[in-house]
Amino acid sequence: MIEFVTLVVTYGSEDRVQNLVKTINSALKQGTQKVFVVSNGAQYDIAKVLSIFENNVDLIKYDFNVGSAGGFGGGIKEILKSKEVNDETYILVLDDDVKVDDGFSEKLELLESKFRWSPHIWSMLRRGRDSTFSANWDRSMESYKNSIAGFSLRNKFLLPKKQRKNIEVAEPTFITWAGVVAQKSVLKNVELPNEDFFVYEDDAQFSLNAQRKGIKIRKSENLTLSEIGESWFEDKKRNSGYSIFYKSASDEGLGRFLYMLRNNVYLIRNNGLLTSNLIYFTNLAIFVTFGFIRYGHGTFRSMKRLVLVMSAIHDGWSGHLGQNINWKL
Repeated sequence: MIEFVTLVVTYGSEDRVQNLVKTINSALKQGTQKVFVVSNGAQYDIAKVLSIFENNVDLIKYDFNVGSAGGFGGGIKEILKSKEVNDETYILVLDDDVKVDDGFSEKLELLESKFRWSPHIWSMLRRGRDSTFSANWDRSMESYKNSIAGFSLRNKFLLPKKQRKNIEVAEPTFITWAGVVAQKSVLKNVELPNEDFFVYEDDAQFSLNAQRKGIKIRKSENLTLSEIGESWFEDKKRNSGYSIFYKSASDEGLGRFLYMLRNNVYLIRNNGLLTSNLIYFTNLAIFVTFGFIRYGHGTFRSMKRLVLVMSAIHDGWSGHLGQNINWKL
């Protein structure tokens, strides 16, 4: 039987407690040996909340929010150092608003019996939000070259694809932290992303670092998570992050789009994915101009936000990362 421990990263106010408890309970129900909870400056007595789980939960506490890069990276580091967790044990990584679906251990064991022959990381399918298996191919690394936040003019006409050898298992280029599953011995070999990413694209950097070490990334329709909360870039109308960024009357939450954009620029430039300045800056110009024309509509507020977009791009290009206190999450 598969043995695994679970890492959950949380933050914020008591409003998140209900979902956090559901997340922990779902992992315990599936047989996790222990849950390591990283508190990214939680604004309540998290130790008291976690006391209901007795010895099944260990708390890793930061006095302030160190971002996803620091929270997930720091949590993984602690598990890798833990003598309670041996090299054969699997590490499951979760957000504080997802649930592990039933049959996790059995499904993982079946998959491992078929794919254990090479070092790999599983990325669990996020039901209701993940369209990986809507096609029988995956985007290749080539499709991300000279792109900006996933956009590339070339991909509008010719999206480089890689056909799946096994139609039941995808091999995506990038994965999110939530749903990462790998043996401790595998994660030991992956360089964790720079904590200066703070939030967004740090999981993309983790994905690239793993693949540089010859570690494959795999995803199966049978290994799934259920969502509890909603992502920042989706509202009930499924509007894009660009739309929310320009149309929001409040500055709250705008920093998420800016961090994503800044960090993507940095990621592409510093990981061999920038192969032509001409193509890259053409894509960048289209991305910025189209976003402003479609969603900005030339208002004074949108002009100020366009300046923020250009500032974020400049910071990413010049390597100025870290937390920006002016970008509100």
